[in-house]
Amino acid sequence: MIWKAIGRSITGTSHTAAGKGCEDAIRSCILNDNNGNEVLVCCISDGAGSALHAAQAATFATNQAIAFVTHLIAHNEEVTEGHIYAMAEDIYYSLEQEAINNDVPLNEYSATMLGCIISDQRAAFF
Repeated sequence: MIWKAIGRSITGTSHTAAGKGCEDAIRSCILNDNNGNEVLVCCISDGAGSALHAAQAATFATNQAIAFVTHLIAHNEEVTEGHIYAMAEDIYYSLEQEAINNDVPLNEYSATMLGCIISDQRAAFF
């Protein structure tokens, strides 16, 4: 398959009114598995507007998700439900450690995240 991904994020009116920038993150990539098939990986994250480090959390989450899936595909591993849980836990614990290192509550790194991994044979959404 030939994949193309397009993503865009716009600063919302409440963020503009509060003098904040956009706290969303969008990442996508097209990888080749070991059989030469294309795999589309997309991840989006919306940083919680009330969190001090929302934008950082959103960017971190999308970057880590893409890196995690890229590693699996590069090592010819089939992405399982267990992998998705492990990825989410790794992101959570990394953000928790960042909060500890910066002596702020974990909720200051709040963000939501959605993603997909799609090949011509399978798809996973998280």
